[in-house]
Formats: sequence, C-alpha cells, structure tokens
Amino acid sequence: MDTKLFATIFATVFLAEIADKTQIATICLASAIAVFAGSMLSQWINGKVMSRVAGSLFIIVGIWTFLKA
Repeated sequence: MDTKLFATIFATVFLAEIADKTQIATICLASAIAVFAGSMLSQWINGKVMSRVAGSLFIIVGIWTFLKA
C-alpha cells in the first residue's frame, strides 16, 4: 500500500467530515482540558489505575450506547 496515497485520502476524508471551524475548536479545547485533567490526576493516582478506570468507563459507555440504540 502506498502510504502517501493513503495519507492523502485519509486527510481528504477527515477534512470533509469535519463540519466547520467551531467543531475543530471544540475538539482542541476538549483535548486541552483532558490533558490538563489527566496531568493533574496523575499526581495522585497511579497510571495503571487510571488506564483501567478509563477503559472500564469506555466499555460502560459502549454498552450503554448499544442498549439505547
């Protein structure tokens, strides 16, 4: 597989799917908040515990979404 072709197609589809600049700004702000919160929590909570909690929450939200659909 040609990686340059793959990257071009991926970038094109990615940009086409993003609705507007406010959505990009929201993604950036949410990421910044998540990084800040994670760095603050990592001072008190072990990284392994944080990973397990995050994974568990991800699975719970997935099951909840599946049951609601």
